[in-house]
Amino acid sequence: MLTLLVALVVIGVFLLPVSLTVWLWYFHDRHIKPLREELLNIPAKINENNRGRGVTTDTQEMQIRAAQRPLEVELRMRESRRQLFLDRAHLLSLFRLK
Repeated sequence: MLTLLVALVVIGVFLLPVSLTVWLWYFHDRHIKPLREELLNIPAKINENNRGRGVTTDTQEMQIRAAQRPLEVELRMRESRRQLFLDRAHLLSLFRLK
């Protein structure tokens, strides 16, 4: 019985935070980073596509905003899921402390 209790303490103290970190990276952070990079590269891509054409700055800004809009929506959705996961993990850690 004592070994079972010790095993549960080891799992709760050491393995749970590690598993939560791996879960957070694998299901959330791994997908957010490429979206952010792609979002930052959009102005350079639009500028490269418009090279040699007579495109005004206003038109180019509208093209950039139109290309960024779907990525921003996806990024906000993924970040909100990540935040909800962190909130649940924090809630579980509060229950574990008491």
